[in-house]
Amino acid sequence: MILKTGYRHLMVALLSTAFLAGCQSQQSPSSTSSQAQAPPPLKALALVPGKVEPGVGIEEVKLGQTRAEVENSLGSPDEQDANEFAKGQTYLLYHKSGIELTLQDDKVEMITIHPEIKKWSAYAGATAEGVGVTSTGKEVEEALGPADEDAPRALRYASKGIVFRFDRNREGDGSNARAESVSVVAPAKAE
Repeated sequence: MILKTGYRHLMVALLSTAFLAGCQSQQSPSSTSSQAQAPPPLKALALVPGKVEPGVGIEEVKLGQTRAEVENSLGSPDEQDANEFAKGQTYLLYHKSGIELTLQDDKVEMITIHPEIKKWSAYAGATAEGVGVTSTGKEVEEALGPADEDAPRALRYASKGIVFRFDRNREGDGSNARAESVSVVAPAKAE
């Protein structure tokens, strides 16, 4: 009887040790877990209010402008690409300015601004309410109110003409996620 009880205690001790060792190895800094592969968090910017106007454009470029007008304002793009699935759609990328333009048939259809990440420099402009790239989900909702469409990683204000995409799923009040891009689009008409 004593032998059986001692054996059980030994097995419990061994299993507990193995379990704890497994938990500790998952938390070690040299681990190849998804935490090690996560992108670095976005840095908050000092945003300049009034440079981003939902449904209209940004200080440098407006929706509906032609490519010639854009290049007159911003110069030649750092990179350009065409959408092979949408005839007449091209992208002008101004990495040094943090500006990405989507043109349809030579007219600006969408303006997307970026923070400093990878090859992008930060665009520090914000809406009149003071929200832009790197604003938290909480800050966006406090400034603009409830979104027309709310997804874990996006807030779409279709009626205003602005979309915020976040670096991670927003949780709780949304203060855990920062906008990794902001797109100005034509406002949707009320039905």
